[in-house]
Amino acid sequence: MMKMSKEVAKSLFMHNQFSPEKISYNTGIPVETVRKLIYGDDGSGLDPECWLYERMHTPLITEEQYEAIAPVLISHTKANALRIASKVMENVDEDEATLTDASLAVDILTKIDKIDRLDKGKATSITGVELDRMDAKDVVGERRRRSDYIDDIEDVEYEVRED
Repeated sequence: MMKMSKEVAKSLFMHNQFSPEKISYNTGIPVETVRKLIYGDDGSGLDPECWLYERMHTPLITEEQYEAIAPVLISHTKANALRIASKVMENVDEDEATLTDASLAVDILTKIDKIDRLDKGKATSITGVELDRMDAKDVVGERRRRSDYIDDIEDVEYEVRED
């Protein structure tokens, strides 16, 4: 796991996202160090230098704090959404969930993935593919040769643009 700064650990704690153990796991900071930072040397949380005291007296999140924890939160949320979607799909097979439930779970996962991709500067969707005349014929010809796709392509249409 990549070592992260105490600033990230503090942001994770300040916004009530993770326990000291999870903060330690996500940041690589030893759990005892995280506990001392959170609760102070005496463990009471009453020391004005500890994070618990500060969290009780500082209710707002800053943009810098959000930016520091966003990758961890998105990753954590994606993992949970994937786990939920997988569980729903298992339950659809067992008639305990509907296809609507599965669709909602996958939709949530898709939206979280788009947010993650957008934050990383990656494409969030494919809006079009440009093929020249020979490429289009090759694609259609290959699909026709594969018997498992015959039903899909009987009525396929494509437009050839001469540029």
